[in-house]
Amino acid sequence: MDVPITSILLPKELIYGVGNLTYSYYNIAQNVFDQIADIEVKEVPLAQFIGKHSNVISEIENIKEKVIGFFYMNFSKRPVEKAYLINGKFYQDQNGSIPLNPDAYYVYEIHDANTKAPYYADGNNLSSVSFNYSAKFRLNGAEIDLNEIKSYRLDGIESVNSLSLDIGVMAELSYQV
Repeated sequence: MDVPITSILLPKELIYGVGNLTYSYYNIAQNVFDQIADIEVKEVPLAQFIGKHSNVISEIENIKEKVIGFFYMNFSKRPVEKAYLINGKFYQDQNGSIPLNPDAYYVYEIHDANTKAPYYADGNNLSSVSFNYSAKFRLNGAEIDLNEIKSYRLDGIESVNSLSLDIGVMAELSYQV
């Protein structure tokens, strides 16, 4: 016997400020609700930081808002793609036949005929270069390297004093202010 759903309650200690509630229902007419068949609650990050950030907390907080705690933090290693600098323009191939369309999610390993070693550029800003690639982040002084583990998740963090990201890290954060 199907019982109608009349409310959805989350435990008070897990209340999210934002999120998506997806539901499906059986219905004959598309504009009238009938019995809800399924409900799925998804976490949605409040903020996403891609690449080098020296102090994420100071970027989030302002004179009116202070972060009380984080519901979750997801950290991922950004993918690295090769790119070639030929006559001042970026290309996907060594021959210079496929122009590079930079993507903010990528770090580009730039090969330039004028330099012996490749260097790295952020997909957000190809003029922002680094000769060292790093996929590390620092949380309250503890350093975590994503080169080996690729992704890292933390849940229910109450106190964060500092958070910095290197060029090879992408962070998704859900927090309460």
